[in-house]
Amino acid sequence: MITLLENSLGSLSAIFDGRPELLLLFVVGGTLLACVVPLLMLRKPTIGTGEAKEGYEEYPPDLVILHQFDRPRTLNVPGFSPSCLKLETYLRMTGTPYVIKTALPGKGPKKKLPFIIVDGKTIPDSQLCLWYLRDHGIVQFDIDAHLNAEERAVAEAMRYMAEERLGWVSAYERWGINANFPAVIQHMLSAIPVPLRHILAYIARRGSRQALWSQGVGRYTHEELKQFAFEVLDSLSEFLGDKPYMMGDRPSSLDCSVFANIIAWSPRWGLNNSRNFSEMIVGSYLLEKDNLVDYIERITTEFYPEFCNETVVSDEEEEE
Repeated sequence: MITLLENSLGSLSAIFDGRPELLLLFVVGGTLLACVVPLLMLRKPTIGTGEAKEGYEEYPPDLVILHQFDRPRTLNVPGFSPSCLKLETYLRMTGTPYVIKTALPGKGPKKKLPFIIVDGKTIPDSQLCLWYLRDHGIVQFDIDAHLNAEERAVAEAMRYMAEERLGWVSAYERWGINANFPAVIQHMLSAIPVPLRHILAYIARRGSRQALWSQGVGRYTHEELKQFAFEVLDSLSEFLGDKPYMMGDRPSSLDCSVFANIIAWSPRWGLNNSRNFSEMIVGSYLLEKDNLVDYIERITTEFYPEFCNETVVSDEEEEE
């Protein structure tokens, strides 16, 4: 055991060579992490409107319990995870009562967020959740009911394009570019106490960069990724045209995915914009698409009205 401990400390010393303060932070923070993180998971779940509700076990079985990341505290946005935001938007668009329970990915059946618990069943993955809620009649109404077979096929292809292209490029901007990492720590992990925030950030970053490389997006140059993202934004803008929603006058599940995956670059609500990131791939290109900017504003105003003010927590307030 002693030999194992010495080898482990030796490896850590090599990693943090020349930075003893980081080694100390890692060791002390890691110890605190094992004690404090479970307590963070015990926070009160909240109703979709933000109202606290006691007694997790006392929820009616047909109430959707949405497990996702905590709300950001430094920016006035519903969330930073496209998958979580997609599912919550679907619940709001369908008028389905739900409760938010803060969680970390390790709590999920696939070690990912979001997941839901409803009728005593645990359903992972945002798209699997969406299909389950629809097919079992848990949502108030099917927001895709007005689409014919051909329109559903088009919507499914558009959803996949938005999620697989834009979602990964956004993730690369956050986790794959060194210059943007301070903003990720400050905003995405703002709900975690400062001593633990940096430890979790480096752990999450390592896992995210491995995922980016395995998926393939981490192997491309910035210019190549820019071309991928620009093509998708051009296609979405062209397809939307002057319609209020992607598939016409009424929202559909496609809007949940598109909204969740382009809000990252919103000049007002996004994280991946020039106010926060010093090095961007997509940058201000979204601003050239007036209909997409209006589209983000429209959905936010209609389905997330509590986030339509400009109040945010300042850096000074957060440190206090």
